[in-house]
Amino acid sequence: MNGVVIIKSDETGKVFAEVEYFDGSSSRKKLTEESGQMFYIDNGGSGDRYRIVSNSGELQILDNDGLIRTASRLEIQPKPKDCLP
Repeated sequence: MNGVVIIKSDETGKVFAEVEYFDGSSSRKKLTEESGQMFYIDNGGSGDRYRIVSNSGELQILDNDGLIRTASRLEIQPKPKDCLP
């Protein structure tokens, strides 16, 4: 992936992956929690999923074949409401 993925929840509790690509484009994908901190992309054909690693804040990107890569957190200390409970 050539960009930044930000996992957010809105005031209603819906979770989204906002992707800001290095070419200036962006996308917003609705996520549904599969199990503890594992989210899948609604209507994602390739089984794309994201897992938030609780102790580090890293983000694992997965598909039907397994782990694609682990992305480091950009900030060491999260801002209030940045992380999911």
